[in-house]
Amino acid sequence: MAVLVLLSMVSGAAKALLVPEDVEFFGRYGFGTMALIGFGALQLVGGLLMVFARTRVPGSSLVAITFLVSSALLLHSGSLAMGTVSLLVTALVGAVAFQSLRTGANTNAER
Repeated sequence: MAVLVLLSMVSGAAKALLVPEDVEFFGRYGFGTMALIGFGALQLVGGLLMVFARTRVPGSSLVAITFLVSSALLLHSGSLAMGTVSLLVTALVGAVAFQSLRTGANTNAER
């Protein structure tokens, strides 16, 4: 899970800091600078929330949604390899959310 958190944080930071490649890519799909900073901030916040067990489900859900958007845009742009990798990461983050939900449900049932 640490790798997924780091990936989310790095990806979010790149967008929030307006890395030229991200500005150019997301700009083609209507993301202005404020929207891109906001999108990056969502990834950063989601990554931070994934660190803690109590906030792992909302954090991983947020990260999964942002990665799904990125995956769709990558696939739409014709970048099949990167889009597929991004979808794989999205699935792994979704698995973290699902596992956290299951673990949380079991913990709450035992109380």
